[in-house]
Amino acid sequence: MQNFVKNLVIVSLMTSATLLGACKKGDDAGKKMAEFKDKMCGCADKKDGAGDCAKKVTDEMTKWATDNAGKADTAAKPTDEQVEIGKKLAECTTKAMMAGMTMPPPPTGSATMTPPPAGSAATPTETATTPPAAGGVTIASSDDYKKHGEELFKGMSEAFEGDDCDKVADSAGKFIDAHKGDFESLKSWEKTHKDDEKAFEAAHKDDMKKMMDQMGKLADKCKTNAAFKATMSKIPE
Repeated sequence: MQNFVKNLVIVSLMTSATLLGACKKGDDAGKKMAEFKDKMCGCADKKDGAGDCAKKVTDEMTKWATDNAGKADTAAKPTDEQVEIGKKLAECTTKAMMAGMTMPPPPTGSATMTPPPAGSAATPTETATTPPAAGGVTIASSDDYKKHGEELFKGMSEAFEGDDCDKVADSAGKFIDAHKGDFESLKSWEKTHKDDEKAFEAAHKDDMKKMMDQMGKLADKCKTNAAFKATMSKIPE
């Protein structure tokens, strides 16, 4: 879930039409974004490794955006061609990320599915409790991870509903602040339980796409809203 949220932020911000034309005259923002679009669409067409490929491209996009942050020209208006590049980039990013969310194979045997007998040593994945972050939830099993992950995802989705930039910024900002510790607890669990993370993303693939589409619309509409930008910067990685 954490990787999805991180990529969601990148997609929402990097595919903004304004960003395509946001660099001062003389810079090659349009050319660079076209390059990212081609790379990402190449990832989307991969039969295997689409997710890893998309992550590599989003990392490149993040670095480029950071390096060029001081060159932004808010008065710049993107051309029709640049707007189309942004739309295609968003489309290919969504396709590549979704293709990378595959359900892991079920465990062999029943050892990991059945609680250990009383007094016996439990397997690490069954009872290894992840210490909660400050103010965060305690995750002691895959079921705990799934339960709290779904609660956070549902809350995030609801917080970003609507199209009023100020209202969304307020509701989403408050939700993120209130659940910062919970996000950290999930992140800590995912470090040693990658299969749980993959299973969660695969099970919520359609809902994640809906949220991505909504975030993309908000990012485009609220791109000049200071409160919305501040809230986006709070989203945990």
